Amino acid sequence: MTRLVASPGVGRALARLRAFTAAEAAPARAERCDICGVPLPGEHRHLLERAASRLRCACVGCAITAGGRADDRFRAVEPRCERLAGASPSDARWQALGIPIGLAFLQRVGDGAEVIARYPSPAGLVRSPVDPEAWSALVADYPALDPLQPEVEALLVRRLHGARDHYLVSIDECFRLGGILRRGWRGLGGGDVWAEVDRFFAQLRSRADGARRA
Repeated sequence: MTRLVASPGVGRALARLRAFTAAEAAPARAERCDICGVPLPGEHRHLLERAASRLRCACVGCAITAGGRADDRFRAVEPRCERLAGASPSDARWQALGIPIGLAFLQRVGDGAEVIARYPSPAGLVRSPVDPEAWSALVADYPALDPLQPEVEALLVRRLHGARDHYLVSIDECFRLGGILRRGWRGLGGGDVWAEVDRFFAQLRSRADGARRA
């Protein structure tokens, strides 16, 4: 009887197919607390690891205990999403901040004396210092900016394509937007990523409006 022997190329193709189907069939791995390892629900707390400027997923207990450590390695990220009250800042006020694009988030860093902006570019998120006098003038117009918590809260701004969105948010929302931009940016202008950005801000708007009605 003639024995059929698969060629090496066919064997490799079959191996790749088996690996692909196994990955498709595998259940999604549940997220776990980065501190103690317990499984986490889809909606969970975060800690900011300050030295690495990195978010860590956390259970409620670890968010409380690690966020209050004396060495200040972590800062607890308290969920926040609300509109900046009042009329939108004028174009002149925005331009004085020195941010060259109408999509950015601004946050205090360190002890809160310095303010930085992060905004997208073809090379990724750019970090840029904000002029202190321009920031002080903005805070004078919008006192709600004054108590923003250093490193873990931000002013998130979209002034593009006719939009005028200004939100006070926890920093995990900015990281989420950064992930959308990093994964979806194409070419010099971003390509189709802006449709994803529109959806992100629609979700923010819905949550902020829901919180205001509650």
